[in-house]
Amino acid sequence: MQRNPELIPASLNTKSSAESGNGSDHSSIYEDIVAESPQAVLVLDAECRIVFSNAKAAEMAGKAPKDLAGRDVREWSEFATDELRSACTRAVKDRQPSSFEHRSETGDWFEVQLRPCRAGVAVFFSNVTDRKRAEVAADERETELRDFIENATMALHWVGPDGTILWANDTELKLLGYTREEYIGHNITEFHVDQPVISDILCRLANNEELHSYESRLRCKDGTIRNVAINSNVYFRNGEFVHTRCFTRDITKEKIVAELQQRLAAIVECSDDAFQHIGILSLEFHVDKLSRPLL
Repeated sequence: MQRNPELIPASLNTKSSAESGNGSDHSSIYEDIVAESPQAVLVLDAECRIVFSNAKAAEMAGKAPKDLAGRDVREWSEFATDELRSACTRAVKDRQPSSFEHRSETGDWFEVQLRPCRAGVAVFFSNVTDRKRAEVAADERETELRDFIENATMALHWVGPDGTILWANDTELKLLGYTREEYIGHNITEFHVDQPVISDILCRLANNEELHSYESRLRCKDGTIRNVAINSNVYFRNGEFVHTRCFTRDITKEKIVAELQQRLAAIVECSDDAFQHIGILSLEFHVDKLSRPLL
């Protein structure tokens, strides 16, 4: 590779040849490393003029390195914004490294790192578009998942190992009629009508048992009682109880219907006995009536 020592600032040397003691020319080593770096690299003087640009930086600018030398950094390419120049000026003044992210007009994302050096400041550009797109996609999935659980038709909540309600979705709050402040942060035992039942639930979960359609009764804010069926297990991290994963289904109507059916069945059963008794008496009466002339 043909070297251009005029574009390599002295700041890229950690030691001079005399200091190194082996007579090697470190500038050529650093030139090779920086010139072939996949990062775009610029070195600016105290006035933010370009004193060095590697091949990647020249490629981004669409110019040859020699054509960039001496130009203000804002003339480098579309990536050179006022924000970049201001950051470079601060780095030269404060002698402190810094970094920020920049989105180009083409939609690509770059992480910009600034490192003060003897010449002024070295600027490194890394294309992080793939990472940013992955982050955006992950954020979108998280948003969709949060929307799913917050607005699910099933009541959901998390309870800590001490029984404290850590989180509940809107459906659970609406089911019982409490605000977030009235529910989250309180102990789950406050809302269960039957204390032996909730004690058994918490004990089973602490022992890593899963609950399926475990019936209980919850007290609403207005004083009414809801019959519920609970499915729950525990999220453990490194063997430590973090929180429950509880799904609560309102079965109040089902319980009422079942009770009414039982009552109706009892009435029908009683009615059948009555009808059968009446039928027997009626038959006996007719038989007695018909048999009288024969006597």
